[in-house]
Amino acid sequence: MNQSERLGKPGEQRNRGSRLELWYALYQVLIVDLVVGRLVEAIERRIGMVEEGLKKEITAATLPDD
Repeated sequence: MNQSERLGKPGEQRNRGSRLELWYALYQVLIVDLVVGRLVEAIERRIGMVEEGLKKEITAATLPDD
């Protein structure tokens, strides 16, 4: 091993590339997390709307007719 290898210069570029790949992977994970989180929120809102609608229908069906 020569002095430049000990100083990390040849591996420095490789490490920089690896770090860039890690940051890019983290970025992708965060984007996917954001998109999935929004989808889950939208589904939960929709489920809540359906539940409220069903409650209203059940209430209306169980009330005596006047």
